[in-house]
Amino acid sequence: MSAASEDFFAELRRRNYTTPTSYLDLVKTYKEMLGYQRGIVPQKIQRYQGGLKRLQETNDMVDDLKATLIKLRPEIDKKEEETQVMVVDLEKQQKVAAEQEKVTTVEEAESRKLFAAVAAIKKDCEEQLELAMPIYREAIGALDTLDRGDITEMKAYANPAEEIVLVVSAVCLLLDKKENWEEGKKLMKDANEFLGKLKDFDKDHISEAKLKKLKKYTTDPRFEPQSIAKKSVAAKSMC
Repeated sequence: MSAASEDFFAELRRRNYTTPTSYLDLVKTYKEMLGYQRGIVPQKIQRYQGGLKRLQETNDMVDDLKATLIKLRPEIDKKEEETQVMVVDLEKQQKVAAEQEKVTTVEEAESRKLFAAVAAIKKDCEEQLELAMPIYREAIGALDTLDRGDITEMKAYANPAEEIVLVVSAVCLLLDKKENWEEGKKLMKDANEFLGKLKDFDKDHISEAKLKKLKKYTTDPRFEPQSIAKKSVAAKSMC
């Protein structure tokens, strides 16, 4: 500083002085910045370590699912064989019905309708299951990535984005609460309890009436996980 002051005087012919007070202010500022960084860096390290842990847990879960599917393959093949036997048996019954057509015309027509209905239901169920299972597994996996820190961060928003409010309102509907941000914040007051409610939610017995109400959220163009991820990681997982 002394050298710089001499250069300053040489160029502009004006004196600049460094006092003990200004030097102590510099030291004070440095200490404050150092203390602040020492506070936030461990938090970031802890957050990143938590994320890595969640990723490892997710990988382990995926490996378990793969192993389970391999174990279930023989059972699935067995069910498929039984289904084929059932189809063959239905075809035999159809032939018998055709032979008795003159005597049992009405019964034969009903048998044809039943066979067609069973085949259509079987095909529809297989198609829906094929579409639903990947989505189902992805949703369960997303829920497992939620942690207490994500919930705490989201509930602190004073003015959350519309997409976040949309997701929280949908969650409120499923948990039988009023569909708004304030009720959502009350639910998230205890992050651990809230996470427990999400993971233990009885998703297999949602009433038809509630599902119809839920459509106004799930059909909203903004209700899209990848888009919502830009607003909040926790909201994406809930979505």
